Amino acid sequence: MRADYPVSGNGSPTLLCSSGQVSFWQLPLPEKPERELPPMTYKAGDTDTRPWGSWLVMDAMPRSVVKKLTILPGNRLSLQRHRHRSELWTVVDGSAYVQCDNQHFALRAGEQIFLPKGCMHRLSNVSDAPVTVIEIQFGNILSEEDIERFNDDYGRDS
Repeated sequence: MRADYPVSGNGSPTLLCSSGQVSFWQLPLPEKPERELPPMTYKAGDTDTRPWGSWLVMDAMPRSVVKKLTILPGNRLSLQRHRHRSELWTVVDGSAYVQCDNQHFALRAGEQIFLPKGCMHRLSNVSDAPVTVIEIQFGNILSEEDIERFNDDYGRDS
């Protein structure tokens, strides 16, 4: 059953209310799967080291995954997009530079950005200290295979 909350027609989050430092957003609900979901590809405790830093799966559910990303100083993720998931990034320590399509944002601890499915995005650490980001993935297919890379500092392909 879907709640009757205001969600924009393009699937972007809608601001429900804002008061001072607190805002409440309605995120778009994942689409109903056209087919049976594949087996979960993430489980809590999964971790990986990447050229830019590392990630740790904190929790995994059928249509959402919570990851902790650590981006090393002077490093950045590939410019990428996802066909099957949206992401919500919250900076919890340090400051990050985010590209979402043709827009650029500087985020500090406590700030967040919603990245809708299909947008080209990149997370960068231009500081001299590690940046920690909590990433929440939303979608029907959640896997590392859902990364289409366009530009990668480390020579990785899609």
